[in-house]
Amino acid sequence: MKAAVFVVACLAVLAVAAAASNATVSDCGTSSTHTKFKALSVSPNPPVKGKLATVTASGSLDESVSKAGYSFAVSLDGNELYTHSGDACGTDVINLPLNMGQITTHGFTCPQAAGDVKVSFGMILPTGVPPGNYELKWTATDGSGSSLWCVGVDFSF
Repeated sequence: MKAAVFVVACLAVLAVAAAASNATVSDCGTSSTHTKFKALSVSPNPPVKGKLATVTASGSLDESVSKAGYSFAVSLDGNELYTHSGDACGTDVINLPLNMGQITTHGFTCPQAAGDVKVSFGMILPTGVPPGNYELKWTATDGSGSSLWCVGVDFSF
């Protein structure tokens, strides 16, 4: 993992700013996932280096939640570069290594009642991030380990 981060840092020094492709946002949950998202978006689309991009997912939760955890993974060209876990209740700020950006997550307000829900995260990627195909995956589980949500975002610079 340290080698991958080092490679990304070296590429960032050599990279030229390029326009991103339109991002796709998906509900990557399974039939047993407790949240079914009906509306998913990223703004602006395509994401812009150095600017805030916000991913929003709205849908329906089929259980009440008092405790939840999340995992966030960032991959470049199929290589996982970074993972982070945290509390899926409330807001969390993730500072990516080597000043490669920041992600702020907005999860459930726990206790979260069953019904309509909205989760989101904002990300700022610096102008020097290397070109390539990026994949972000944000998953959450409830207190018993059952899948709460899965949001996938794919884009390229």
